[in-house]
Amino acid sequence: MENIFCCDPPLNSTKEATVGLPFEFFIVLIVSPQLSSEIDKVQVYSNFMFDGNNNNNWGVTVNLREDTNPRPPILGLPQDNSKVIRRFRGDFTFDRPGEYEFTYRATLNVPNSNEEHIWWSGRDNQNGKVIVKQASNRYEKDIKNLNDVLIPTEPIEVELTKTSDPNILYSGFMKIPIHSLIVSKFYPVDMLNWVAFTKANDWWLEPISNDCKNFQWDNKDAIFLLYQRTDGYYVFLVPISNDKISLSLTSRYHDGSFNINTMFKSCDYREDNVLMHVAIGKSNIYNIINSSMEQISKKFSKNNNLFSQIMKNINNNETPFWKSLGWCTWNTCYKDVNASKVIQGLEELKNLNIPIEYLLIDDGWQKYSNDDKLERFEPNDEKFPNGVDTIVKKAKKEYNVKYVGLWHTLQGYWKGINPSSQLASHYKLINVNSIDMTLVRSSDVERFYNDYYTYLKSLGVDFVKIDNQATF
Repeated sequence: MENIFCCDPPLNSTKEATVGLPFEFFIVLIVSPQLSSEIDKVQVYSNFMFDGNNNNNWGVTVNLREDTNPRPPILGLPQDNSKVIRRFRGDFTFDRPGEYEFTYRATLNVPNSNEEHIWWSGRDNQNGKVIVKQASNRYEKDIKNLNDVLIPTEPIEVELTKTSDPNILYSGFMKIPIHSLIVSKFYPVDMLNWVAFTKANDWWLEPISNDCKNFQWDNKDAIFLLYQRTDGYYVFLVPISNDKISLSLTSRYHDGSFNINTMFKSCDYREDNVLMHVAIGKSNIYNIINSSMEQISKKFSKNNNLFSQIMKNINNNETPFWKSLGWCTWNTCYKDVNASKVIQGLEELKNLNIPIEYLLIDDGWQKYSNDDKLERFEPNDEKFPNGVDTIVKKAKKEYNVKYVGLWHTLQGYWKGINPSSQLASHYKLINVNSIDMTLVRSSDVERFYNDYYTYLKSLGVDFVKIDNQATF
């Protein structure tokens, strides 16, 4: 393991600060004993300070103090003397608004050397940035319409309404004419930071984030965009797809704008407009997102209780993912997962004193045909000769795992169900030749899943990961 310099706020990021309030810095060094003995000071080097002519100059702004309070061990770090962990913290109070930059450095006392030795964090052009506002500037702008937060280049219709949530200023939908999509661009106003969820491929989403000076995610399609404004508000945008048209957000112009990408799924799309949801609010950002999903669900779902049912499951205190550490077998085993590899992984984690609470056995445990179609509910007996239930019991009894989950795709396996398997005699199937899939007919889907999950529950399985949900 190399020497590690971890810092918060991180470099190459933009953060907000308020005049008159402490802006905190925290650094963790994981270094060799020799380097630890040479470290003299850990400092914030910035242009926060001003001279007599009111010019801000670069220099040492904060000498961070060492934090020696007891801390839990760092997971995965060898419990020997090969590394030393040192923590430093400090703060700076800005006395005027503006835009500033900073980096971190450590000064070293090198034996038999009269020169100043400095260990700089980060690389060129990766300084951290701070935008400092007066306290009264937060939420001070009177946002009355869409143009105050987002400027479209083409005329659109907007329906923004007040909500019952005091943290959400406006929420509603934009109607964007189909004929203008090819030229329409949208420019965020007063953007500070942003994050977009983009499609890495047909089955995988990845977050891309940056500050306002790097507003682009290349040619990838984003299913939503969330950005923070300099006045403290957040803006959340979701293009609305349906069974006839697929929408996404792209940033192909690289000029601080984004646009809407369109893919028609049907030749008989008759609408003149497409829709994009927008919400404007204060943090907590999770409330903004939840409120938006609820509004979208109520507008388009045939089941008026769908959102409340989903949120009930998410808010269930028994859900294992939110507050615990777990292990998924995918990046360790890929499709070559088997019983011995699962136990070997659990044993290695135990030896490293990494206390996982949940285990997810990913792709590879099922019995499927050469053309990737599910053949039965039971696992591949060559990989799990004693069944999955023995692994479940052993994981919980010997490795203190609270929850064990299994992976499957929405269709059973990647290409659905093998029409020559025993499953085909129990459930009605339909061939989708255009995508080479054999799927359970809608009339039998509920029974299929009831039977499948009843079986998985009998094995002691606590949850499932459902893959391949939006590929056709």
